[in-house]
Amino acid sequence: MRLWRPGRGWLIAAVCSLVGALVLAAGVAGWWLAGSVITGSQQGEPARAPTTAATVAAALQMPDVRGLDQATAQQVLADSGIPVAAVKTHRAPSVARPGVVVEQSPAFGATDVSAVDLGVAVAVTMPALAGKTQDEAVQTLSGYGVGVDITYAYSKDAKVGTVLSGKPAVGAHLGQTASIVVATAGSTLPLTQLRSISGGCGSDSNVAIDGKDYATALSCSASTDGPSDTTFMLSKTVDRFTATVGVADDATPGAKVPYAVLADGRVIARGSASYGASSAIDVPTSGVIQLTVRVGPASTDGIDLDFGDAVVYGSSQGIARLAKLR
Repeated sequence: MRLWRPGRGWLIAAVCSLVGALVLAAGVAGWWLAGSVITGSQQGEPARAPTTAATVAAALQMPDVRGLDQATAQQVLADSGIPVAAVKTHRAPSVARPGVVVEQSPAFGATDVSAVDLGVAVAVTMPALAGKTQDEAVQTLSGYGVGVDITYAYSKDAKVGTVLSGKPAVGAHLGQTASIVVATAGSTLPLTQLRSISGGCGSDSNVAIDGKDYATALSCSASTDGPSDTTFMLSKTVDRFTATVGVADDATPGAKVPYAVLADGRVIARGSASYGASSAIDVPTSGVIQLTVRVGPASTDGIDLDFGDAVVYGSSQGIARLAKLR
């Protein structure tokens, strides 16, 4: 009796079926896993806003681009995420090399960089500073990056604290430093302390004229006979003479005395003083060698004409010289 034995075909078919089932199961599992990941991302995570150049710029700090040439500075800003359209430039007079950035806004470290303004150096010349205050001149030059050397000098015509001159000359190219000369008050000396060449006027103190007290005064006796002169030596070192002239309050009421001030024989001031009144004298005396005070003739004898706070103005050196000549 012959027994039936199956062939190998059934075994191959079974193996192929098993492999197909495994592939199908893997595909289904992969599809399910991918769907789960996508669903979780959409449902569990917050949505992210799109990143723009402006968003990046607002999150960054402003770099320091001073000292860089314009092209390099703009590249640094672009590399920092700041849009090119947000950057503007302006001309900034400076002693720095032309084309170099010397100003920037906003400042280094700022986080608001939506707009940037760069000051690019251009050549600068010496401005006209005469008549400006010392602070104004220093501020102007410092704004250009220039160091300032200050010296002081007396000037009879300039207001104390104002600029007399500067170097380099106006319109000349500015370097790293410039210099200015600033006016000072100079020195004063009472007229009574000058050398008297002739005359009889003398020094007095605590004199009242027209209700005002004067610590010092030049007192000159006036008579009815005629005028009398007192001459002082200025030796070309005095630029100004000032005084308040009048008849002292303890004199005879109604008294009157004419007067004149002469510079080297030329009348530079004149008037008539009377009891209960006063007048100011303020005359230039630059280059004058001799100053003369002339009083009288008086309306009555025994009257003194007083020059309250009679002083001369000049440079410190000139006044010191006059004091030694007495």
